[in-house]
Order: sequence, then structure tokens, then C-alpha cells
Amino acid sequence: MTAAKAAGRRTCAGCGGGFIGRVSARFCSPACKQKAYRTRRAPRKAVVSVLPSGHCAAAVALLAELDAELAESSAARGLLDPLEWTAAERATLENAAWTVDRLEDLRGAYRAADDAKVRVKISGELRLLETSLARLLKAVPTDLPAPKADRPAHAANARWRRAQK
Repeated sequence: MTAAKAAGRRTCAGCGGGFIGRVSARFCSPACKQKAYRTRRAPRKAVVSVLPSGHCAAAVALLAELDAELAESSAARGLLDPLEWTAAERATLENAAWTVDRLEDLRGAYRAADDAKVRVKISGELRLLETSLARLLKAVPTDLPAPKADRPAHAANARWRRAQK
């Protein structure tokens, strides 16, 4: 009996293709074997539900809270038309939402990580992203400045006029 007949037709555990190999062979090639190994060793990615807006639920909740704060601020001032975000503020809010998405992904990866070194790297990245998010949110004011009073300007002008006489 020849070696080829003894080996028989097998199915590759990596790609699913057929191959002729020895009885204990599981993969058709070293490339398939390596790919299967990398797939097994790859860190499991956390599944973060993405809403139709393209952002995770935490990012959508943050944007809704900021919109509510802006509406509350304009109502407190008695404005008839509610305030709207400027184009620059909308871009900053979009960046903040993407940062929250990345934070949620990394938090899931942190929970799924088994290796301490990986957890340390992820925690460092989380801290950097949280700092970046705080900086972005500072750039978006939700409260209005106090209305300017005419009195201080009037007093300054009165002093100026006295000095002129």
C-alpha cells in the first residue's frame, strides 16, 4: 500500500479545504496552521452595540445629556428660540462621541484580557482617553455667559468724562 493511499483525503481545520495528508494532520499548509494559531491567540474583542447614529449607547447618552443641558440653559435665560450648537462645537461633540466609543471598546478589551501586561497597556490608554475626553468636553460650553450690565460701563465712562473736564 502506498503512502498516499494510507494518508487519505482530509479536511483542513483552518480553511475548510480538502487535502491529502497523514492521519494526524489537521491543516493543509503551514500558512493555515499559523493563521489558526493567530486567531486563537488574538485578544477577544468586546462587542459594543452600535446604534444607528454610529456610536455606542454611552456616547449617544452623553450627547443627549449635553443637548439637554444646552436646552435647560436657554430655557433658564428665557430665550424664545433654543440655542443650537455651532459648527465647531458639533465637530468637538462628534470627536467626544468617538472618544467615548473607543473608551467603551478598550474597557471591553480590558475585561477580556487575561495577561497582566496587556491590562497595564490598556489601562494607560484608558487614562489618556479619559483625559482627552475631559479636554474635549471643556471646549463645549453648555451655559451662557451672564448678560452684560450697562452699569459698570456707565461708571467707567463717567470717570473718563470727569478726567476729561
